[in-house]
Amino acid sequence: MKNKTKKLPIKFNTPSGITLIALIITIIVLLILAGVTINLTIGENGIFRTAQIASKNYINAENKEFDDLDSLNNTINSILANTIQNGNGNENPTPEEPEEPEEPVEQSCADCQGLGYTLSSCSICSETGYLTEPCATCHETGEIDCPDCEDGLQTCPDCMGAGLIDTNRPCDICSGSGYELCSDCMGSGMMDYNNPCMSCGGSGYSSECTHCMGTGMIFESISCPPLITCTTCNGLLKITCNKCSGSGIIYQGCSTCSATGSIKNTCATCNGTGKIN
Repeated sequence: MKNKTKKLPIKFNTPSGITLIALIITIIVLLILAGVTINLTIGENGIFRTAQIASKNYINAENKEFDDLDSLNNTINSILANTIQNGNGNENPTPEEPEEPEEPVEQSCADCQGLGYTLSSCSICSETGYLTEPCATCHETGEIDCPDCEDGLQTCPDCMGAGLIDTNRPCDICSGSGYELCSDCMGSGMMDYNNPCMSCGGSGYSSECTHCMGTGMIFESISCPPLITCTTCNGLLKITCNKCSGSGIIYQGCSTCSATGSIKNTCATCNGTGKIN
């Protein structure tokens, strides 16, 4: 008779059974999450793969842009070179401008020292710059007769030759007032105790001055010589000639040399420019 082993059924309603089930479910969830993460990271459409493709595309775009820029620069340089050589294809090339000849250097003329003229002596005035002629007014004497007198004397301008001069001066008696002082108040007009003088009524004057007849001035005539020494010639009967200033000779500037004594002649070497090439 064989002994048969009985399989005991697992009871999931026990605490140990519930724990086992929870552990299995947790492991399954973790495996699922791990697979998703790996697929997103390194899968065909993962983050790393996407970044790698984007980086490669960016590098290819930059290289292509650089190639396009190099091609554009080469094209522009080629067009500029053809334009310079052929005058842009349809136009004639611009001819080179001829070099301007150097201007000759000017130097000062040695004959005129750069002035443009030379000087020569004036033969008209003998290099003096002026001409002379005798004075016709004084006949070369330098003096003429005094026009204000005939014998060195002239009429007195004060008395006009009358010999008397009428003068006016203040009266010595009334001191120019025209009245005589009152003898009672001595010209003060006041008496004792500050009372007005009864004789002059307080005016201080008694009556008109009999010496000047009340005018206050004395009119008199004084003697005066009718003739005096001539003030123009001081009695010498002659004065200096104002035409020649007493020299007896008239001086005038030479018109030929403009009173310089020298004549300016245009330099024949430089034609008056003062410069030669």
